[in-house]
Amino acid sequence: MTKAPSGPMTEAPGGTDLDLKGQVAVVTGANSGVGKCAAELLALAGADVTLVCRSRERGEQAVADVRLAGVAAGGAGSST
Repeated sequence: MTKAPSGPMTEAPGGTDLDLKGQVAVVTGANSGVGKCAAELLALAGADVTLVCRSRERGEQAVADVRLAGVAAGGAGSST
């Protein structure tokens, strides 16, 4: 069994280079945990990401974080 990396992931597992520019992703539970990590990875790959969260306040913070991830990768960093 391999040990999971600690800290935020910055690339797809195995270093796969994903190009999702022009694709739309909808992520539920995106304000924390696996959902937030998935949203950040999708943004890093260039996808336009829509976050679905129960808490508006936590969702808005997650949107800011995901936008930063997308912009850091040179992507659109879109998330609504």
